[in-house]
This record gives sequence, structure tokens and C-alpha cells, in this order.
Amino acid sequence: MHFSGISHTSAEILTDKDRLKTYRIGAQYNLPQVPMLGFQLEVGGVKYEGSRYYFWSKPTEYREGSGGSVAAAWVLDVNDNLALRAGMDLNYIDNDKTYLSSNFSTTLNTGIVLRF
Repeated sequence: MHFSGISHTSAEILTDKDRLKTYRIGAQYNLPQVPMLGFQLEVGGVKYEGSRYYFWSKPTEYREGSGGSVAAAWVLDVNDNLALRAGMDLNYIDNDKTYLSSNFSTTLNTGIVLRF
């Protein structure tokens, strides 16, 4: 099965506001031994938008960047139209273009999969 995925992640910590938007395509492989259990892999891009506000007299600063994104997840099929998902995203963006402390950012996630 092939699919596309979009995610939006926002965080606000003290002086920083960060927003990541990912756009990926992927495929799911169901295990032959346990057909209701599958594994998803996705690859695509990520866009970063961030701001930093200092409490003392400096104006708000802004940064934007983009990079690559991959994701992997386990999927448990409940029925033909519904599945439960748990996985991890890994994004790479040059940290000179962000307020993140590293070139890499990760997100653990859970969700549902709807099939039509």
C-alpha cells in the first residue's frame, strides 16, 4: 500500500516558537506471519519556521529553513478501514537556519489510519 502524509508540529519554550511542517510519501508492508501488523516507511521534506523573542529590548527574530524528513511506524489493522499507528519522525535541517539546538529533530507520535 502506498500513501502520502502531512504533519504539523508546533512548540513554544521560553523565548522560542518553533513550527515544523512535513510532507512525505510512503509505503506499508504487512508482515506475512501476522497480516494485521504492518510497518510504514516514509520519506520527504520538512519546512521550519521559528521565532525568538528576548524579554529585553531586542525585536523578535525570525528564521526559516528546510531539509529532509523520514518516518517509520508500526501499524495495527483494526479492520479494512481503520488502523492504529505508533512511530517516529526524524528531520534534518541545518541548525544555522533554525533555533533548534541540533541539525536533527525527532518526534514520537501515535495516530489512526483511515482507508477509503
